[in-house]
Amino acid sequence: MKIISFILISTLIMSVTLFSTEKKSNKKNHISNAKCLVSGDNIDENEFVDYKNGKIYFCCEMCKADFIDEKSNKFSSKANYQLVSTGQYIQKSCPMTGKGIDKSKNITVGELNVAFCCNGCKSKTEAKKDKAGFIFANTVFDKTFSPIKSKDKTYKK
Repeated sequence: MKIISFILISTLIMSVTLFSTEKKSNKKNHISNAKCLVSGDNIDENEFVDYKNGKIYFCCEMCKADFIDEKSNKFSSKANYQLVSTGQYIQKSCPMTGKGIDKSKNITVGELNVAFCCNGCKSKTEAKKDKAGFIFANTVFDKTFSPIKSKDKTYKK
């Protein structure tokens, strides 16, 4: 009886440990897939700055310094994109109108799907030369995306 109890308890402990390790590694992979917005290289999770209720990650101290020196204006669209792609922000409204979104009316920008309220807004955005520059510019980003809460789900491709 003691052996069966020992085996059951051991199995339970190993399952809990495996499950918690999987959860942590999935979150880490979400961030570690991000690219440095200055160089385009893989990021170092220890090189980051706080930005708009989130963190922006860089590959090295030099890129982080470049971002800070530019007061983030030069890199704001890329920084906003990284906030969404790393799961720190979520889309809440149409980039064109600020109205609610219909997830079936979307375009792909990089690795992200961006949804619109109607096909008219979708078409106008598709016609833009720099879709990412438009959607993730501060003025549009601030009205379209918000920091993610634990109960929110990301809207990724």
